[in-house]
Amino acid sequence: AGAYSLSRLLFQFGVENNSALVYVLAVTFVSWLTTGYFYGILASLFSSFCINYYFMYPYSAFSLSYAGYPVAMLSMTAIAIIICTLTSRIKLQALEAEQREQNTKALYELNERLNQEKNAIQLEAARETIRSNILRSVSHDLRTPLTSILGYLQPLEDPGLTEGERREYLAVIAGRARTLQSLITSFYDLSRLEGGEYLLQREKVDLYTSLSGLLAAFYNDFTDRGFDMEVELAEGLPQVWADAGAVLRIFTNLIRNALEHGEGRMEIRLYQE
Repeated sequence: AGAYSLSRLLFQFGVENNSALVYVLAVTFVSWLTTGYFYGILASLFSSFCINYYFMYPYSAFSLSYAGYPVAMLSMTAIAIIICTLTSRIKLQALEAEQREQNTKALYELNERLNQEKNAIQLEAARETIRSNILRSVSHDLRTPLTSILGYLQPLEDPGLTEGERREYLAVIAGRARTLQSLITSFYDLSRLEGGEYLLQREKVDLYTSLSGLLAAFYNDFTDRGFDMEVELAEGLPQVWADAGAVLRIFTNLIRNALEHGEGRMEIRLYQE
């Protein structure tokens, strides 16, 4: 209808007969706005009829008797059908490209979810490994002072043991017991820290006093293992804001690790810089 109205308007104003081009444009729009080839081909055939009937002599009558009319009609129909086919194919390719894009996006999102699940599984596996390592470490660290305590308790039953030897053994047992207590406290604080329950109690801490007392508690350990010790603790250092218990456990862990894995020599220096 639009092609007829425009062609009729041009025809009335004496413009050169361009009805074929107008109807080809109409076929292109029909093909683009519909699905498949049916409506476009139907519009091509109908357009050829309208051009012959309305805009070719004799007007308002269908005729193929004049020279060139059959060829013109067949050419017009073929061109319209070809344009219809190409337009429909381009539209189909656009739809396929959009579908491929959606499929690619879906695959990408699926891949992202799989990667997230994989990372979560790997993280949980890593946590399980850490838990296993911690349990093995706890078992080993608790067994060491317990074994030492049991080892020093047995000689106390000997009636021939002198009072000096008895006090020495009891001092060693007390030191091992303090080490065991420190370990248990550390593991308890670790569990509270993982649960979000541990809060640091900040106060002024004298590092010199803390470290001096700790070295005295480890004296028998150093002696038993034959460690060559070099200690330099500067006096008069300013106090620091910290959790006194946590700082003491840090020093304890460092010294214990050095005793377990060191090579017979330990240097401890406390100074201000």
